[in-house]
Amino acid sequence: MHAPNPNYGTIRWMMISQLLLAIYLGFFNAVLGKSPTQIFYIGLGFAILATVVVVLCRNVFFNKFEYRIHLVIGLDIFFESLIPWHETLGFYYCALAFWSLFWSYHAFLLYRRRTRTRAGVVAPDGASNQPV
Repeated sequence: MHAPNPNYGTIRWMMISQLLLAIYLGFFNAVLGKSPTQIFYIGLGFAILATVVVVLCRNVFFNKFEYRIHLVIGLDIFFESLIPWHETLGFYYCALAFWSLFWSYHAFLLYRRRTRTRAGVVAPDGASNQPV
């Protein structure tokens, strides 16, 4: 597993995650009833936007794996833009699956860091629960 990011912050991560969720849902809502060409260009714009947000905020993620998995959002939006018709609201299930995975993984990382800190292992920020 990748080393934790010393600049990580839960609040910033939650804000970025919610922004990415809004971008993801915004794409699907924007393409409802559009032509295949319009879907492609809208998708390309949203994919670039999601990717730029993740790259610019790379220090917000707990580790490199979490950063890389969030890059998949832009890739997914791009691939979805290649599908010519989006007519139902089923994409909400896809978003629920994606973000359930993201939030569960993130909660696991925080739990693991907390239990390791309590066991006396030095946390990434140098703090330790070991008695002096």
